[in-house]
Amino acid sequence: MREALKAGQSERLRALRMLRAELQVAEVSGKDFDEVDVVKSHARKLRKSRQEYERLGLTERVEALERELAVVEEFLPEPMSREELERLIADLIEKHQYGPPDLGKVMQAVMAEYGDVVDGGLARQIAQEKLAERS
Repeated sequence: MREALKAGQSERLRALRMLRAELQVAEVSGKDFDEVDVVKSHARKLRKSRQEYERLGLTERVEALERELAVVEEFLPEPMSREELERLIADLIEKHQYGPPDLGKVMQAVMAEYGDVVDGGLARQIAQEKLAERS
């Protein structure tokens, strides 16, 4: 935050302050929390807001949210690539001989082990495709 303040990066400073506020809210809640989960949650909120503003045609606001999201994503772990995720899911399905009705089991296993670095929506899509191939 100090660097952004000294450099006069007002948008970056605003994004960092919002992120810090989210972390403080989680801390004050008295519940156990994981900082990465708080950052992921904040990024999800920003993406959802961006989609709404896109739908409304407010391009200035969309661009501002994209810049804020870029700052927030700096604090997230590097996401797993699609190819790595496809390989992981295929191996998991093969190892346990899962079929199309076992989508929930596949998702539970993937998210329990790799939830910090996996996009859940993409994982679900890949799992559905891989399970459909087995039918």
